[in-house]
Amino acid sequence: MKKNVKNIQMKMMMSVALLFLGGMSVYASADHVIINQVLYDPIGSETGGEAVELYNPTSSFVNISGWVIKTGSSATDAVLGNNVILQPTQHYLIADAGWDAAKDNVSWPVADHEEPITLANTNSGVALLNGTKVIDAVGWGDPAFLLPDLFEGSPAPQVSAGQALRRLLFSDSNNNSADFVALIPDFHNSAGANETPGNDSKPVSNVSLVVIVTNSQPQIDQILVAPDEDLLASGVQILPFPGQNATVNVTAVVTDLNQHTTIASVKGLLQPFGRVFYLNKTGFINATTALFQGTSYLQFFEASQNYSIVLDATDDTNASVAAAAPFQYSSVTAIELETAALNFGFLSAGAATFLLGDALFGTVSQPTVRNIGNSKIDLGIKGSALASGGASIPVSSIKYTFDASFSSNVSGTLSTSMSMKPAGMAPGAASYVPLSLELTVPAGTKSGLFNGQLMLAAASP
Repeated sequence: MKKNVKNIQMKMMMSVALLFLGGMSVYASADHVIINQVLYDPIGSETGGEAVELYNPTSSFVNISGWVIKTGSSATDAVLGNNVILQPTQHYLIADAGWDAAKDNVSWPVADHEEPITLANTNSGVALLNGTKVIDAVGWGDPAFLLPDLFEGSPAPQVSAGQALRRLLFSDSNNNSADFVALIPDFHNSAGANETPGNDSKPVSNVSLVVIVTNSQPQIDQILVAPDEDLLASGVQILPFPGQNATVNVTAVVTDLNQHTTIASVKGLLQPFGRVFYLNKTGFINATTALFQGTSYLQFFEASQNYSIVLDATDDTNASVAAAAPFQYSSVTAIELETAALNFGFLSAGAATFLLGDALFGTVSQPTVRNIGNSKIDLGIKGSALASGGASIPVSSIKYTFDASFSSNVSGTLSTSMSMKPAGMAPGAASYVPLSLELTVPAGTKSGLFNGQLMLAAASP
């Protein structure tokens, strides 16, 4: 009978021997239960939306009954119940009361333990205690404002809303800034851990399976586009900066089952322009998964619309995979005049003079209005009287135009009320219109140095 069993085992090995053999590096696991990830600043409710995930990286069963979660707000923010045993490689999810209704992502698992907890968004931390012994801790922010038992080494950087502090490896270097990175949460509860073998009394024959894979193409697990400047709106919203390029920061999580070191490059395209940029490897999460970061840009006048970042990850055998992440470039309305002061010079009472504008930005004595946003705009103008002590020149003594004619539909007489004119300035790298002014000094005006104010405004038609 034993001989037959061996023959069966050999045949099974031969039938699958060419299927899979993935290269894998072995990392030394921590010898204690660890804090695996912390969500302290959810996008939704701060009440019910916070969570702490534990993990048992050891090969032993660990009794965590009565263990305590300490935070900056309470030495006993959560106290675990009785008969809580963590199996090897098992997670345990601790969440704020009301987790199921308040959590950011409805697909996240139910918590193993719910209790009202309070996690501060700045300069705080979480510690796991067995009695008075600190088993593990992770802090974030400025260490000067943290209790010493709420962090290890240097605290991790603070995360953006909706991100979690996630441990890079199932190991513990006792330095939070090296062990944790800001990523989208990926929670597990105890039900997602390894299975306990059944109580099967039948004899079992162990069969070895050997698998060989010559290459595995990379995969893009996640793309994060930042900064998201409107958290109340859906998706990622990037706001133009008037007159300057807007930076688009891109972070990618990329996996290659042959080791993350085989990922040769991650190239980005800003679409629809096809603007090329490259992402650099800035860290790794485990033996097969690494973080890549890079930047692209949008010019201030480029249209308010949906754009996308398309990434192409290529390994050392030229196998590649592509993925995309959309974002919205918001609209902005803004103008600029190349000078902060206009001087009519010397003028006699009863005389008139002109300040003639041009369409060349930078000629200070010839005023030019520039569209520094990405919207088509009309122009508004108003002003004040010119005053010198008790004397004044009425604001109506000044005429204006946004073209070469003082009788066109974009011209008029200055007043103290804003007057909008159909300038129709389209956005662009060189979207200019001239601003020309005509001043007539009333007869009998006393001598003096007269000063007044001019205000320009832009509005979408």
